[in-house]
Formats: sequence, C-alpha cells, structure tokens
Amino acid sequence: MKTGKYYMIRKNSDIISTAGVHFLNDKYKIAAIGNVATAPEYRGKGYASSIVASLVRDLWDDFEYIGLNVKAGNEAALKAYTKIGFVSATTHNEIIMEK
Repeated sequence: MKTGKYYMIRKNSDIISTAGVHFLNDKYKIAAIGNVATAPEYRGKGYASSIVASLVRDLWDDFEYIGLNVKAGNEAALKAYTKIGFVSATTHNEIIMEK
C-alpha cells in the first residue's frame, strides 16, 4: 500500500485547491483519490474538477479501478465528479470519532 501524487493550484503564494492519490495498490490495480479541497472563495470555478481530472488521466493507464469518496448531499462535488465520468457505486454510513 502506498500513496501517490498530490496536485495543487496556487494563486500567488496561496494554495487555493488541492487533491491527491491517498491510496495505490499496484497488485490489484486500485487507486483512490482523496483530500479534495478548494478554498471557499474559489469554489464553483472548476479548480477541483480540473485537478481530479488530471489525476484520473495520469492514473488511467496503470489502474483498473479509480475511486473516491464524497459526502452524501455535497451536490456540487457530486455534479463535478459525475461530469468527469465517475458514477455512484455504493453508499455507506460512517462514524466520525474524536478525542
């Protein structure tokens, strides 16, 4: 198990959007994209979509399954990921724990 590339978009010296590959498995040809985030004032401009699409292009030849998680109800993200070609595969409940 390993991690992969992380991309970002900068404006001046500020990171305004980022995404990366937080899991790679060469044996099973699986990659997971995650940590997708855009600063609130830059949302809705296609930055995250552009980064995720670039990651998918870079991974496509070497991996048979590329997945990502998105919070249910995050309609903007769902729309963006669908536009890139992702489809909803399953839903699950999650417990968030803090200490």
